[in-house]
Amino acid sequence: PNLRRGRSSSSALGARGRECWSEIWDIIGPQIEFVMAGKGSTWDVERLVPVTRHGRREDVWWTYSYSPIDFEGGVGGVLVVCNDVTVQHMAKVALENQTRRLESLFEKAPGFIAIVRGQDHIFELANAAYRGLIGGRDVIGKPVRDVLPEVEGQGFVSLLDTVLQSGTAHVGRRVPIQLQSAANGSLKTYYLDFVY
Repeated sequence: PNLRRGRSSSSALGARGRECWSEIWDIIGPQIEFVMAGKGSTWDVERLVPVTRHGRREDVWWTYSYSPIDFEGGVGGVLVVCNDVTVQHMAKVALENQTRRLESLFEKAPGFIAIVRGQDHIFELANAAYRGLIGGRDVIGKPVRDVLPEVEGQGFVSLLDTVLQSGTAHVGRRVPIQLQSAANGSLKTYYLDFVY
């Protein structure tokens, strides 16, 4: 569609593309020339192509393709199929911003937090307080038993197993735990309040 200066698509019929879309020709011109040269089709997903509509310049995101129209054994024109995906793009950006904010809040939470999944209790997330508690060990993508071998015999892994199997939370109050110090490997006793 011709969205330039509020002109309708029908007023663009028979007009030169370079003139109809002069404000975006630097973006779409090379793509049209690529297709006209017989080099194939183009496909763009969620690409910013600003246009003038309703009397003002707008940032608009498009998913569009240019494909050759065969004519007498050559390329006789370009078929343009496009969809304005601005609403979807803006929703995705808002979600990404919200996710970054939540990740930041998670990371900065004063209490220690870790998220594990599956029967092997693989670490998916661990905030700064949790990593500090366990001596800064690298945990993401690793099983609890591998990261914290010293807690195996202290009942913490079996508690995780029970919570996973039962679906019932476990609340611990002032529970002693011995954790290995990253600096010298010696065990240090902590007393933790925690929820699995």
